[in-house]
Amino acid sequence: MIAPMVLDGPINGSLFQNCVEQVPVHQLCPSAIVVMDNLDSYKGAGVGAAIEAVGASLLYPPTLQS
Repeated sequence: MIAPMVLDGPINGSLFQNCVEQVPVHQLCPSAIVVMDNLDSYKGAGVGAAIEAVGASLLYPPTLQS
């Protein structure tokens, strides 16, 4: 597990993308699997592209239906 950054306040898509691009993505190995929850801020196209650019895979859990 990697926790390289702490933010004081809520996360948004651009802050999360910056975080992913600047710190953790460079520490992933090509066979890594990144699992993120379904928060909209995590689903920006740049986030997935940064993770997949190093050969890692990105997965989201299935959403619960009520």
